Amino acid sequence: MASRKGQTSSPLDTCQPYAHERVKLAETPLESELDHLSESCPSEAQYPNCEVDIEGEWAQEHEIKGLPDATVFYQHEFIDEVTANQWYTQLTELETWYRPTLSMYGKPYVQSRSIASYVTSPSLTARYSGHSVKMNHPYPPLLEEIQRTVSERLGVGFDHVMLNWYQDGSVHIGKHRDTKENQVIASLSLGAKRTFIMHPHISKGEKKVAGAEVKKWVLGNGSLLVMQGDTQENWKHEIPKEPKIKEGRISLTFRQLVHQKR
Repeated sequence: MASRKGQTSSPLDTCQPYAHERVKLAETPLESELDHLSESCPSEAQYPNCEVDIEGEWAQEHEIKGLPDATVFYQHEFIDEVTANQWYTQLTELETWYRPTLSMYGKPYVQSRSIASYVTSPSLTARYSGHSVKMNHPYPPLLEEIQRTVSERLGVGFDHVMLNWYQDGSVHIGKHRDTKENQVIASLSLGAKRTFIMHPHISKGEKKVAGAEVKKWVLGNGSLLVMQGDTQENWKHEIPKEPKIKEGRISLTFRQLVHQKR
């Protein structure tokens, strides 16, 4: 995909937050809830965009085609493999990893993958599938560096990162979607390569969007995936089981718990 050489990104209008609003997100195939109280746009002074500027050079070069009613970007080598491996090893040593106990159909079960979660403000909270996420604050220096790297490239500020540790190919996440209130979701992959699949979302009685077909590709070590716009409203995504993969993968998913609108 060709880049628009010489074109510069145009910052979006200043973000205006919804005060005291509940936002939902899905980290599992079950619906999840995200609760917060805040009055400012994440890192607004440094990163004025609420979403990736789709007219910018980075977006033009890395947009994924063939996904009607979705805005998805993918950069296979966002960081080099050596750095990705170093970050992966360092992140496995975090003391905040745990496997949450979730609720499915009224019964508790322990999630297969480990998570660790950090926020830029101790007032921010999250909850999904009957579980209140253990939030950590402040960010350790490595996570500050990683988030800054992502924000600088995208021009977007984030106030939350959820780390998911897939110890091997048996650990997966089923088809799910975040709600549309999550304006932009950026996911950095470290470690083992894993298949990523997007499925058109069809509600009962609705027809499939014209041209919408299942799309899948492999998330590389050091790659960055970004979803925004109407993607969550029209598409589901998953990381399927791949038993032959014996190595681990960590994904760092950056979000805005403070929901803004333009």
